Amino acid sequence: MVLGLARIQCLLTYLLQTQHKLESRFLLQDEMLGPEILHHKEVHTFLKAVQSSLYKCVTHCTEGSEYRLQDSHEE
Repeated sequence: MVLGLARIQCLLTYLLQTQHKLESRFLLQDEMLGPEILHHKEVHTFLKAVQSSLYKCVTHCTEGSEYRLQDSHEE
């Protein structure tokens, strides 16, 4: 189970990095993207929802155990 949780933690880290890249892109290219920005915002919203769901799942699964998820999640 710990191996599975470690993989989920890696996925959370990846999602957080992807979210930050998308946020940076919004700030830099919001005006230039035009209609395309809607697609990027939808992807960003989806990634945030997945990240939040995985974080809640891992937190629930690790309650009371010695394994703790590093707090890299920010809502």
